[in-house]
Amino acid sequence: MRLGLYVAPLLVAAAVGCVRGDADAPPPASAEVVEAADSAPDDLAATGLYADVAAKALSPTVREFAPAYPLWSDGAEKLRWIELPDGATIDTSAPDDWRFPVGTKSWKEFRVGGRRVETRFWWKVREGKWLAAAYVWSADERTATRGEGKTVVVGDRRWNVPTSDACSECHRGKKDRLLGFEAVSLGLDGAAGVTLAGLAAEGRLAPTPSSTRLAIADDGTGVAAPALGWLHANCGVGCHNGNANASGYPVGLRLRLEVADLTGRSPSEWTSRTSTLGVLAKSPDEPGQLRIAPGDPDASLLVARMSAEGKARMPPLGTEVVDRAGLDAVRAWIAAQPRPADAPDGGAEPPADPEPADAGAD
Repeated sequence: MRLGLYVAPLLVAAAVGCVRGDADAPPPASAEVVEAADSAPDDLAATGLYADVAAKALSPTVREFAPAYPLWSDGAEKLRWIELPDGATIDTSAPDDWRFPVGTKSWKEFRVGGRRVETRFWWKVREGKWLAAAYVWSADERTATRGEGKTVVVGDRRWNVPTSDACSECHRGKKDRLLGFEAVSLGLDGAAGVTLAGLAAEGRLAPTPSSTRLAIADDGTGVAAPALGWLHANCGVGCHNGNANASGYPVGLRLRLEVADLTGRSPSEWTSRTSTLGVLAKSPDEPGQLRIAPGDPDASLLVARMSAEGKARMPPLGTEVVDRAGLDAVRAWIAAQPRPADAPDGGAEPPADPEPADAGAD
């Protein structure tokens, strides 16, 4: 597999990617790499996804993957691809925050009503710097060009392409930017294409994880997996986690499942439970409200925010339609939680909001 960084001076484009680079990042192996990759290209055809864009023939180095729990995107159909540099490995020394080799590329395609409307692109050009772009497909699906912030109308539906700022809002929640291509998403049942087990078998992970088939254990409710998997993908990976750069970091709500949670840590220790069940919200706009009132979905702030319309709804970006299946899964999980004996209406005295172990990390 070719690295893909040297193949095209055409990749010097005027547009600016979604993600800012780190000015203090170590120098790249070659100055030519930097010169040829100051910005993402204007045309999707120049990113390396397709060998023949008109025929939609993928490049032979590109591989499809699907996370076990996909991010909700208002019901759009999605396809995802990854390209790793030939022979390179992913640094998995931090199991929940992989570091990708320079040259890694990732794409995600969105279809509405069967029509391609957008493809997003991420490209690691050197340590500390990713380039990103969102490409809007023409009505005949023959070309796709940069279009951050545009709106596409398909029949009676409007598809809003994210702005550069919106891209960063979510992706900064991962230390090395990529969302959905990580141990939990690729290790749970339901992941397809490139998986955690497949990467390990190919020698692509260093160190090789001790467990490559992960599972969300029963927490006593019998319905934890679909709820916590949904919260992980939609709320935890990009926002509510222990990365200090994540948008939701300051409030202490932690909804990302960690590898340790799925490889032996007791459910009673999972931060997706300890930071939610019976815990009061920190926001002054939500005084006295419990994030989750055990046994009472209707009194739980998480349910209210998932159900809300407009800016009050969570997740706040990239979606305008409530995911009813995800909401039902979370409601069922909350309803199955035992109510505190001294608070039949779900008003348990909340435990202290835990501080993450990596407070202050980048």
